[in-house]
Amino acid sequence: MTESARPSDVHDATEHIVREMTEAQLKQAGIQADYWHGGPTYYRDGRELNPCEKVLLPAVAPDTAPVDQQTEST
Repeated sequence: MTESARPSDVHDATEHIVREMTEAQLKQAGIQADYWHGGPTYYRDGRELNPCEKVLLPAVAPDTAPVDQQTEST
């Protein structure tokens, strides 16, 4: 029997494709890009990632997002 997730264990996240991520997003996800062989090869936790692989990044709460990412409410 598995333990159910408690509400405090569940967090909003956004899904990203590895090859489409910015350097900042890669760093946030703990992914390293190796450009040694011409094209990037991606690694996380010592494992090579497929560039098409999807990963999750924590979503930024609207009240903590940088001002340029916040939407104005009218």
